[in-house]
Amino acid sequence: MEPFHESPTPHVLDAAVRANDAYRRVLFTDRRVCGAETQQVAMAIGYGRDAANQSIGWEQHTATAQYFAVVEGSGTLYSSSTSPNALKAERIPVTVGDKWLIPPGTWHDVVGHLRLLTIYYPPHHADGTVHERRVDAEQQQQQ
Repeated sequence: MEPFHESPTPHVLDAAVRANDAYRRVLFTDRRVCGAETQQVAMAIGYGRDAANQSIGWEQHTATAQYFAVVEGSGTLYSSSTSPNALKAERIPVTVGDKWLIPPGTWHDVVGHLRLLTIYYPPHHADGTVHERRVDAEQQQQQ
């Protein structure tokens, strides 16, 4: 699947997320939306070559907001303003059609069997990035 060269329609975007088996795939980086930069990313948690992995792992983006929409599957969102600790975090069950926004600086994890549309504001990954497995993403972050 190639990245889009122009902003996809919602129907096309939904189909691209459903067809994606990679842990993370940048679909489109838009530098024209209301003068702001956004990035549309498909994520597959518990699918494809990474089927055994059912978590994005705790992460925090200090300067990036992240919007999630569940396109397929179900799971749990963990969110905390203070620490990456599931015992102290808010736990929110999520399923198809659910959407949520993670503000910059918020610790979060998503666990389950899900296909997600993720929108980053501003963009967080290089155009065309594909991580087949979570471990691939983690190794790239360490470099």
